[in-house]
Amino acid sequence: MEFGETFEEAVRREIYEEYGVVPDELVHVTTHNVIRDNHGIKTHWVAVLFAVKVNPLQVCIGEPEKMDELAWFLPENIPEDRHSMFDIHFDLVKPYL
Repeated sequence: MEFGETFEEAVRREIYEEYGVVPDELVHVTTHNVIRDNHGIKTHWVAVLFAVKVNPLQVCIGEPEKMDELAWFLPENIPEDRHSMFDIHFDLVKPYL
């Protein structure tokens, strides 16, 4: 977040910077503490989770120095190699799909 931004403003800005698209819809799902042991490293952070609708035809890589490719997956075909919090957050977002 940048100083003075709301959560919504920060999400809209980040989506545009990273994916080159302005969100069509933005819904705050939840905010919660994430306390975990990630391979022996204890972390504690705050997750502010949003469901975001974008036009998939407009999405592009906005920060090529940070990512190699973008891909779309059906829920039953999501790759195994994913962030440790993905499953928990995905379950929370499913009602907005």
